[in-house]
Amino acid sequence: MKKILLFFLLLGSAYEVSADYLIVGRAATIKDQPNGSATIIDRVDEGEILLLLETTQSPTGYFKVKHPNHHTTGWIYRSLVRRHEGSPPGFPEEIVSAGSGGDLMVTVLDVGPGLCTIIKLPDGRYIVYDLGHWRGSGMSVYAQIAEVIPPGSPIELVVLSHTDSDHIGAAGPVFENYRVKKVLYTGYEKSMITTASDAPSGTYQRLVDAIDNVTYPLEAINLHEKDSIITPGTTLKFGVVRLVFLCGFGEPLNEWGLGATDYSKRINAVSIVMKAEYAGKSILFGGDAVGRFDGKPANDLQATEKFLVEKASQWLNSDIVISPHHGADNGGSTAFINATSPEYLIFSAGHDFEHPRQTTADRYLLAGVRLENIFRTDRGDDESEAGKPDKEWTQGRIDGCKDSYGDDDVIITITADGSKRVKYKNANALCVEEIDE
Repeated sequence: MKKILLFFLLLGSAYEVSADYLIVGRAATIKDQPNGSATIIDRVDEGEILLLLETTQSPTGYFKVKHPNHHTTGWIYRSLVRRHEGSPPGFPEEIVSAGSGGDLMVTVLDVGPGLCTIIKLPDGRYIVYDLGHWRGSGMSVYAQIAEVIPPGSPIELVVLSHTDSDHIGAAGPVFENYRVKKVLYTGYEKSMITTASDAPSGTYQRLVDAIDNVTYPLEAINLHEKDSIITPGTTLKFGVVRLVFLCGFGEPLNEWGLGATDYSKRINAVSIVMKAEYAGKSILFGGDAVGRFDGKPANDLQATEKFLVEKASQWLNSDIVISPHHGADNGGSTAFINATSPEYLIFSAGHDFEHPRQTTADRYLLAGVRLENIFRTDRGDDESEAGKPDKEWTQGRIDGCKDSYGDDDVIITITADGSKRVKYKNANALCVEEIDE
């Protein structure tokens, strides 16, 4: 398998830019609110440059801007400015970076047994990591995404950690209803492991069809098709936010020793793992990375996490970790946990597969993660059955709770001064019966 520094070859420096900027077309005013009757807080002349803080206009047609010299922040009407892409010429990076001084916000959607995360950059642009459960051919997750990203908006990048259907479910409606600029995915799925006569899953086929049928420019990078892995430390910069890619594979490495028919583990192990950095803080996105083998000691270190600990250790330490594989016991080896050393941990889980596992939660707690800093998107869930071993983490369990999706979104916020917050979107969600679709 070729080791290709994939992004540098295929993406070049396309993302080494800050938010777009505006040039004033004629003498104008900046106001404290996006409406005509708002208070004037600054005046600008023709030819002056303004830093664009949010890429989309307000419903009233105003742009949110910062004057880089006057240090005022406010709103200017669209007809008074001309928009330009990239960084303004002649401005030092620290001034441009100061213009994007908002919050980095990550929403871990409660999609049930699956993963979908939305990154809203300080300048208002969006990145998506994984597209959730296949429920309703992805329409249920798409509806959740649409509550965060207005339909029709551009999405800078979609990263699909691997091809399991609970991570790519909403691909069809997302590619149809948004303008996705680039998509990166492993391209390695079950029909490639079994026999040539096996067809790809319906969910994976919808992903392929969605990419093939877009009516706008889209760069699609399939690691399997390119026979590539991502070199640890490959970095993309979106204004003042850095995405550091730690791994991603077109197919499993031979040295992992995964069985030829161990379909699930092989597909999970190729997961694209990445880290978002902003204002000195970081969030790690673990996909379904495999780290240990079931039934082995806690310090067993295998496959993806072995690669990460051995090849990407300098980037692993993270303030916040979105747990590999929903908190399954085959992720979160002690070596990986110690290397990431998170303050906060998030399990994206639902009423299925007994995730997160008690054993996994215990390893993080033993490593020093505080109980109040662990969040799960299936609060109250109870998958215990009489006469069977109880594997699910029991923290917060409500007897008989079959946790539904959509009520336990987790919101991560990192501010420009480096403070961080992790909280549930709904402080006190009740357990309701899961909806079968």
